[in-house]
Amino acid sequence: MAEYVEKRAYERYDYEAPIEYKHYDKNDYYAAKTYNYSMGGMYFESDYDIQPGADIYIKMNNYSADTSAKVTWCKEYSASDSSYYGVGVKYYENK
Repeated sequence: MAEYVEKRAYERYDYEAPIEYKHYDKNDYYAAKTYNYSMGGMYFESDYDIQPGADIYIKMNNYSADTSAKVTWCKEYSASDSSYYGVGVKYYENK
């Protein structure tokens, strides 16, 4: 059996917290929940599909700044009678 090699640039940390996100060109925020993050990105789950390549803003409670990110992948998952979407994003660097 082949050994799994982690290909991430940054260490990942487990962290469950509610977040909100919105598309750059929209005004409405959507509720979601993050499950892990790193210095380079985040994984969260949403009720909505988000196209890879989409630019979004992410807000977290008790965190003063919004985070800008690009969606790198989105996958539909099923749980019981409902489905949800796992979303991976890469943060934009602050300039």
